Amino acid sequence: MREAIFFTSNMCPACQKMAPTIKKLIEEGYKIEVVNIRDDTNRAKQFKIYSIPVLVILENQIEIKRFVGIVSETEIRNILEKFSDYRIW
Repeated sequence: MREAIFFTSNMCPACQKMAPTIKKLIEEGYKIEVVNIRDDTNRAKQFKIYSIPVLVILENQIEIKRFVGIVSETEIRNILEKFSDYRIW
């Protein structure tokens, strides 16, 4: 199973800049979990998140790709669309 996790914080300007893109992808049916690192420090430690924003792409719970910093919607789509089962429907 493929999934994505977006690590963010409300205090991060770069995260806030990426938030509308992530929200749009989620609304389109992509399976992206949003994790606020202030609320879930254990999850951030588990994935060794040292700076944000970070989008981690997983396949069978194994990391296959990581985007760090501000990434364009096109770059994210290029990875997500390689795998048809990223969408919920």
